[in-house]
Amino acid sequence: MKTIIFIKMKIKHHSIFNNLRDKSINWNALRDDQMEPHYFLPKEKKDYVKLCNLNKNKILIDSIVKILDNKKIKNIFSLGSGRACLEFHLSKHKEVTISDLSKSILNLKKYNLFKNVYHLDIFDALEKIELHQIVLLGRIDTEFDDKQLKLLFNKMHIKQNPILFIPAQKLTIFSLLMEIYIRIKAIFLFKKLVFCGYSRTYKHFEKIWSDYYKFYPFKGFYYLEPK
Repeated sequence: MKTIIFIKMKIKHHSIFNNLRDKSINWNALRDDQMEPHYFLPKEKKDYVKLCNLNKNKILIDSIVKILDNKKIKNIFSLGSGRACLEFHLSKHKEVTISDLSKSILNLKKYNLFKNVYHLDIFDALEKIELHQIVLLGRIDTEFDDKQLKLLFNKMHIKQNPILFIPAQKLTIFSLLMEIYIRIKAIFLFKKLVFCGYSRTYKHFEKIWSDYYKFYPFKGFYYLEPK
């Protein structure tokens, strides 16, 4: 079910994990936990490359590269890169800088796969971005409330940065039902319900950046141009 809710709306988003017992998401713990295959980041380069090759979204990669080629963009700055598998594949076509607050980013730095690697909070990493440089925001939106997210777009607009925005958790009828399901599952499995941020509708996203950016929707992401 891919029905989109066509109103400005957001809800709190939760999940359950195998070992995590924190009240809110702890990326350092998840990146180190092999029992969390969707979040674990391998310690060895060969294992990391293997992981990324298993998580290759060719349609998304080709779409982004086509936009970058059309705009004659040669380098990307990724904020909140996480495991950086998308960035790994994009680095085969462009120069890619990655950044993340999780300590696992230091493992990625040792692999020498990216132009630059910064162990920084997203707002601190903004200081490293050049004027007019394109910024990749890949699935980081859930971690910010509306005020923080709007501030992020405002700061990038000041530098006239175009943006590739990939939503982490779009609020649809399906994701709303999944939130209910997860809450029920947590009760029956005696699992800790972990707060993971916010889910927003398309309209809610568009409202947040509308003062600063024009947007062009593609399959799975938006391309944003400064107004």
